[in-house]
Amino acid sequence: MSITTRTKPNVAPTTSVPKLSAIWICTAKDPQLQTTVEQYVEMLSSLPYHCELIVVANGGAQRVAAKLNETLRAAEIPTRIVLLRRSSDESLTINAGLRASRGEFIAILPEYLQTDPNDVSRLLEDLENGSEYVASWRSPRVDSKWSAFKSTVFNRITQCLTGVKLHDINSSLRVMKREVAESVPIYGDLARFLPILAAMQGYRISEVKTQHLQERITRGDYRLRVYIRRILDLLTLFFLLDFTRKPLRFFGLPGSLTLMLGTVTLVTVTIQKLMGTGLADRPALVFGAILVVLGIQLLSLGLLGELIIFTHGRKMRDNHVETIL
Repeated sequence: MSITTRTKPNVAPTTSVPKLSAIWICTAKDPQLQTTVEQYVEMLSSLPYHCELIVVANGGAQRVAAKLNETLRAAEIPTRIVLLRRSSDESLTINAGLRASRGEFIAILPEYLQTDPNDVSRLLEDLENGSEYVASWRSPRVDSKWSAFKSTVFNRITQCLTGVKLHDINSSLRVMKREVAESVPIYGDLARFLPILAAMQGYRISEVKTQHLQERITRGDYRLRVYIRRILDLLTLFFLLDFTRKPLRFFGLPGSLTLMLGTVTLVTVTIQKLMGTGLADRPALVFGAILVVLGIQLLSLGLLGELIIFTHGRKMRDNHVETIL
């Protein structure tokens, strides 16, 4: 995607690399956009770090940037505005912000005031104390009981499938080290599973409770297609966790069972033919042949996946060296 960047004119260029890059994906849907940016700027100014703010204007970029222009000009921290040509999903906007950032630490801020901005300092403390990715946990929840229930169910299912025990995978506030942001692939709808992917890469993740604020943007109940997409995302994540580097295990088991069942069916039909039973009007013959072909195809897919993994295996990082003594 083509993007353009604009740097705040009243901030002199500096050669020093900021300690923290805060990426804010702003949206024109926020009815209190000015309040949001003011609180984020105030929070970053109070941190004991050299900070920079990366504003990714997603959808209605020109209008949003014009609203924020005066506030960002008056800010005492370096600011960059990334203008996207069209509205994009969360993964693309995060990647656009990461490319424009320079900090050792990365903080991804919610598009609207979902959590107390002052809690960012507590997440950064956890990062300083050894964690490499820190997720936020909105507790106690202040939204409707139905929304809290749906979130709890989704998080429990995610825990069962991945083994990563996080209480609020949907919370938009998260901080991480740059190494994590650069090595964990963020694409499609997998941005919400960023801590799961980080844990899969072997990074140390933790969770910090944050104050949940009354959300000003009413999204309404999700439609059935959204829940179906979430389920498909979980299935994708499950496959990535267990079978990315061992595709034959994923395709091999159902392929072998299907091939065995088809073979047994065809052998049975053949024995019956030798004993004098005719093959006319025998759906078992067609069924067995279909199972054999399907089983061979599944095994072939697994072997093809293994061939691709073997060819590109050197480019895949199975582990991360933390330090060498």
